Parts: sequence; C-alpha cells; structure tokens
Amino acid sequence: MSNKTCPMYGGQAVVEGVMFGGKNVTVTAIRRKDQSIDFFQINNHENQIIKKLKKFLFFGELSL
Repeated sequence: MSNKTCPMYGGQAVVEGVMFGGKNVTVTAIRRKDQSIDFFQINNHENQIIKKLKKFLFFGELSL
C-alpha cells in the first residue's frame, strides 16, 4: 500500500475577505467598497538554512 501525503492547506478570516495558505503560495482575497474582489498573492520560499535548523532542532528534541 502506498503512503500518499495530502497537501496541507489552511485558511483564516480577514475583514471583508479570506486568506488561504498552501505549500508554495499564500493568497488573500478581499471585497472592496465598490463590491469588486481583489486578491494578493505571495510565493513562499523556504530558507534552506531555516529548513536545516528545523531538522536539527527536531532531532535534538528526540534525544531528550
């Protein structure tokens, strides 16, 4: 049996809108006063140093 991992997505309410975060992008959509919908998109780039540091800290906790 293959172990498939589902992508993790999350959302949060903002004033007159909603924010969604995925693995590679975060998007916020808002409703303007003229009833139009505008959105902002930010690409997530994980810092390689932080990625390695997270792994190191995780293994440090296992040794306790």
